[in-house]
Amino acid sequence: LMTSSASMMENTAIDWLNGFEKALVEKDEQAFCRLFRPDGWFRDSLVFDWDIRSLEGPSKISAYLQERLPSSLFIPGSFHLDHTSGLEPKPFLLSAGYEGIEFAILFETPAILGRGYIRLQEEAKGSGSWKALTVYIAVHEIKGHGEKGHELGLYQGEVLNWSEVIAERRRVIENDPQVLVSESLIVISTCTPRD
Repeated sequence: LMTSSASMMENTAIDWLNGFEKALVEKDEQAFCRLFRPDGWFRDSLVFDWDIRSLEGPSKISAYLQERLPSSLFIPGSFHLDHTSGLEPKPFLLSAGYEGIEFAILFETPAILGRGYIRLQEEAKGSGSWKALTVYIAVHEIKGHGEKGHELGLYQGEVLNWSEVIAERRRVIENDPQVLVSESLIVISTCTPRD
């Protein structure tokens, strides 16, 4: 496997991911569980509900999904491989007998952008049937609440450097003091600005 072609690993990952997406979109808990090895692990980090769960084996995964899958909403066609450098399908070797293909995924629900990381193993050497050893899915971002990013330094149409930004903030605060916080004591300030 360590010498497998990139296209073989890519095709294997895509085939497995298509089954994963279909099971989630169609809310088919049995089809979802068939994607796992008997000793496979599923870790959900805030995707199905506001909890983090790690489950081993299809029976525990099935019990977990029976309560959550019916109310889930995954966007059809949103599941795809993450081709960020280092996350594309590649071989892994944990120890003797534990080798396979690992890859990252991206997906969406109406509320979140999700990411995942999957490790697959072939059921029997040369069988072409791949099952999940581990599947980890997590919320990457809640839609409409993404990171604001860094400040661009553009204020009222002018480009300011960081020391000018700090000086302007200080000037605004000192010209209109509202609250003074000192050693856990909050004092409402009604005094006029000092020179």
